[in-house]
Amino acid sequence: MKKTDFNELKNLTIADLLVKADSFRKDLADLVLAVSDKTNKGKDVKLAFKKRKDLAQVLTVVSQKRLLEKLQPKAEPTTEEKSVKVNKKIKIKKTKAVEEKGAQ
Repeated sequence: MKKTDFNELKNLTIADLLVKADSFRKDLADLVLAVSDKTNKGKDVKLAFKKRKDLAQVLTVVSQKRLLEKLQPKAEPTTEEKSVKVNKKIKIKKTKAVEEKGAQ
């Protein structure tokens, strides 16, 4: 797989990557059968090696994307979310101060 093809893989969704992985698995199975028949052994072995490598790259990208999905909710809040939290804290402090004055 060329570097440009690998970079394009990173832009695909997980579902598309899994479809691609299935096609690589089918191609690899066909190549393994061809090697076991001992016809065109030299070329098929090289192609099988390349397909295994491509499959591994696709599965690596899938696992990376799944890990990123798990980490996304745990990512730090944006500046807008931080400002909303600060505003809520200020409102809570103000209402507590008003309640304390009313209680006295």
